[in-house]
Amino acid sequence: MSDLPVLDAGAAFVDVGSEQMHVSIAGGPPAVFDTVTMQLHALRDWLLAHDVRSVAMEATGVYWLPLYGVLEAAGLEVVMVNGRQTKNLPLLAELFG
Repeated sequence: MSDLPVLDAGAAFVDVGSEQMHVSIAGGPPAVFDTVTMQLHALRDWLLAHDVRSVAMEATGVYWLPLYGVLEAAGLEVVMVNGRQTKNLPLLAELFG
């Protein structure tokens, strides 16, 4: 894994899937959450406990919609990113393959 500078320690990335979500804060090791409502709330609480302010999410299909609503309601800035673009970033590709 290459050592890239952390530009925003309060930023996270979520790779949303149909059964699991892989979440990394400031490029750290990913945590894994399931996609049931209780886990969406646990993910939100985990992000807030780590002082995350903004979240970039990559998802295929509509799996991102429930998480987007939970995070936005918590006051987090949520941005959807194109999966083709994130797969071109070596660090993200290595973390989330």
